[in-house]
Amino acid sequence: NYSDIPISELKQQALSSGNIEAYQELSIVYLDLPQDNFLDIALEMANRHKHPQAYYDVYYQLLKSTKRKGTTISLDSCDEITRKLALKYLNTAFEQGHEQAIQEFGNLYSEDILLKKDSFLGQKSLRRYDSLIKVD
Repeated sequence: NYSDIPISELKQQALSSGNIEAYQELSIVYLDLPQDNFLDIALEMANRHKHPQAYYDVYYQLLKSTKRKGTTISLDSCDEITRKLALKYLNTAFEQGHEQAIQEFGNLYSEDILLKKDSFLGQKSLRRYDSLIKVD
């Protein structure tokens, strides 16, 4: 059980050796902290170990508070540089077949959120997501 391991040890296990279980436990521990506190860990896990969830986590950590109805964080409140960086990491997670990233891309295209509205690409991404989550 990783919850009995100190955070410093979890970081060491995740970041030095790419231990996915330690990384996942860290992501749970950091849920109770401010939005971007996990960013450095996610960046290192993505860049060093190429972990698909870490790429998605970088995207998520870069999102900012928004006044847009129905959501608390979004790309629309990010400056242009942050938005491009977030989309780069989201795209990498998407290319690696990460389910949440595929769904998020579909939503971003379908809803015309900072990406040129493309209902074909949006629907294609959402169909890909649906096919991944279907249980036979």
